[in-house]
Amino acid sequence: MSILQRFHFDTILRLMPRVPQWMGENPFLGFLALLFFALLVSSGVFYHYVFVAGDADATSEIVQTRFDQRALEQITQTWQKREEKFNQAGKDQTRNIFVPSQKAKELTE
Repeated sequence: MSILQRFHFDTILRLMPRVPQWMGENPFLGFLALLFFALLVSSGVFYHYVFVAGDADATSEIVQTRFDQRALEQITQTWQKREEKFNQAGKDQTRNIFVPSQKAKELTE
């Protein structure tokens, strides 16, 4: 009981800024600490989704949704417009930046 009385969260908060320095000075032990932490978190997630959620009743409900025909037509029109814009984007002639333009030639002369 005396160990629990002496244990305070203040000690943990004081040690937290030193943890990255310790992990940098001891890379192997830091790796093992991170591995242990990852295993702890993943085992908690596994326990939650396999054992706890496995006991819950899984009801399979068939949900039928109806999609608005006008909304579908608007989406397809938007996609077609975007496709046309995309296809037209490659047809513009681009200026060769390595060849000086006519204005630049006139200014230098």
